[in-house]
Amino acid sequence: MLKENAPKISLLEIWDQELVEYGSKIIMMRAEFIKKLDKISSEIHKNITNGKEKLHVQYEANVPFMSNLEEQKNIFLEKIEINIEKDLVRRNTSVGPHRDDLKISINGIDIRKFGSQGQQRTAALSLKLAEIMLIKEETEEDCILLLDDVLSELDEERQNYLINSLSNIQLFITSAELSEKVKSTLPEGKTFYVENGHVEEK
Repeated sequence: MLKENAPKISLLEIWDQELVEYGSKIIMMRAEFIKKLDKISSEIHKNITNGKEKLHVQYEANVPFMSNLEEQKNIFLEKIEINIEKDLVRRNTSVGPHRDDLKISINGIDIRKFGSQGQQRTAALSLKLAEIMLIKEETEEDCILLLDDVLSELDEERQNYLINSLSNIQLFITSAELSEKVKSTLPEGKTFYVENGHVEEK
């Protein structure tokens, strides 16, 4: 609506009320979920890295987070009203959960900016494992996980921990190579080798 040549303020106010109503609930639910995700992924990451790295996931809400829903709505609406003139000029809504982000850090360092590829990959795996645990907790159903060539960037110790952590779920792994030690820790299943365009089960 903001992209129209002459947006109607009365209609914008109606849409703003809807944005505040549902956006506030989204913000509070996200904050609660990220709190759980941070706790679980931090413990997983500590185990994967043998205690050398501390992972922290922080929810960066575009609207200040409040513990009470009504307070959340009030601060949300206040920010919309403060930014309305700027939003009309720019023709977009600068306030709301659509502007939220996550900050992921290891030992206090933002890994999106300064983390190595290995750190980013390990953090992503920790978050994925935490998600699986939360989904299982919420739905009481197991997940199916595909790991596409992630093991090649992990040392053998981290590979072993990852495989052992996934022993209770259905898992598909693709990798250019696996050490014999890691192969021995894989749960029972089928192994396929692809060479020169041919697929062979071994």
